[in-house]
Amino acid sequence: MREITSRAAAEFDWSIAQQNELSDAILKREELGSTGIGSGFAVPHASVDWLSSCVTVMAFAPNGIDFDSLDGQPVRTVILIASPKSKPGDHLRLLERVSRSLRFLGHTAA
Repeated sequence: MREITSRAAAEFDWSIAQQNELSDAILKREELGSTGIGSGFAVPHASVDWLSSCVTVMAFAPNGIDFDSLDGQPVRTVILIASPKSKPGDHLRLLERVSRSLRFLGHTAA
C-alpha cells in the first residue's frame, strides 16, 4: 500500500504526511478484513480529512501480492479508493461502482 500511495502522492502532489495518513488509514481498514475480493483483484479503500473529492488509483502486480484474498489467490490488480471523510456517500457509491464493474467483467466482488 505504501508504494501505491507513494506513487499517487507524486501524481496528485500530496505531502509525505498526507501519503502516510492515507497509507495508515488503508492498512487500518485492512485489519478489519481483507479487501482482496478474489480473481486477482483487491479494492483497498479509506477516507481521510484532507481530500476534497474521491480518488481512484489502479496498480498492477504481474507477479502477484499475497493479500489474504477470499479465494486465497494472489492479487494482481489493486484498485485503491480514497475519499474525503466528509462525503461518505460518495465513498460508498464509488465502491459500489467498482464492485459492479468487476462483477460485470465476470469477477466476484464483495
